[in-house]
Amino acid sequence: IALAPSADLHYWHANALHFDGKYKQAIAAYSAAIKLDPKHGKAYRGRGNSKRAASGFFEKDDAARARALGVKRH
Repeated sequence: IALAPSADLHYWHANALHFDGKYKQAIAAYSAAIKLDPKHGKAYRGRGNSKRAASGFFEKDDAARARALGVKRH
């Protein structure tokens, strides 16, 4: 990822981390995607899902941002 930093690469890497149960690392990768592309709605949704998985609490700020960017719940 360091050789070709893009929001999509960070997003897909974060998805892999999330599904592997590495929620804190996934949050960092989703945040990296958001930093590169602040309009990456799926990264906000993913980060919110990872935060919820890590803490057990719903992340309303990331969910609201994802909806504002046109990303629907799945």
